[in-house]
Amino acid sequence: MSQTIEINTPIQILIPSHLKIVEIEEYESLKKKDLMGQTWTMDDLKERLQTTDEDWIKEKILYPNREILDVRNGGFVRYSKGKGNPWKFNALEMAKYLQENWANIMSD
Repeated sequence: MSQTIEINTPIQILIPSHLKIVEIEEYESLKKKDLMGQTWTMDDLKERLQTTDEDWIKEKILYPNREILDVRNGGFVRYSKGKGNPWKFNALEMAKYLQENWANIMSD
């Protein structure tokens, strides 16, 4: 049978001046604020997904889900219409979409 010994001694932990301790909820809020109002390009999205394969992004995420992602349908992706008309993504909404659909996106 295990025993527990409780020690009521103050412990000091030195936190380096370049670090801060914040609650998880505050951290998540700060991350959202960082993306709020930001627009991603296709290069930004490739960086976030850690891929150089634009075709994979189009075939796996963008084209199969166009009905819900396209800004013309109330979504948050402006689909490219060719050269001179680049892809644009609402960063916050795209980040949320990627997070919520990660398993589906990464499955083969």
